[in-house]
Amino acid sequence: MTTVADDPRIRLAHDLLGAVEIVPDPLLPSRVVRVMDADGRHFIVKQHDERDRYARELHAYRTWGAHLNGHAPRLVGRHDATRALLLTALAGDRADTVAPGSSEEELAHHEAGRVLDRLHRATSMPQSGAVGAGLAERLQSWIDRAVHASLIDTAERTC
Repeated sequence: MTTVADDPRIRLAHDLLGAVEIVPDPLLPSRVVRVMDADGRHFIVKQHDERDRYARELHAYRTWGAHLNGHAPRLVGRHDATRALLLTALAGDRADTVAPGSSEEELAHHEAGRVLDRLHRATSMPQSGAVGAGLAERLQSWIDRAVHASLIDTAERTC
């Protein structure tokens, strides 16, 4: 049984949400845990073994998640030292549970196309040519990656 004392994912959830209950979900990989807070809201807590994967996923949530309007989990919190992420859980069904050729499968493909369109629009250059915010985001992601790779320390990061 996973406990708060020995699992960095549960500690992160507890620190940010208060008391949480682990919700068994056999479809999740072992590095991912579903938890529920006292209000009944579900969250996903995951931990990466590799710093680079953690940095890439963190960057994606911080950069692109806002553009996907509820079609991607929202980053609630993180713990860099243990490479743990706390995310909102999305409601819905897995795409591989619908019958091939069914109207449900067609709808899933249609919705996936709409989300992909949003992502493509979010990644294209602004028509105004204003790139300051985009450059600032890229610089922040480079700084985060340098910290995660232990190339710079906290003092250097705040300079």
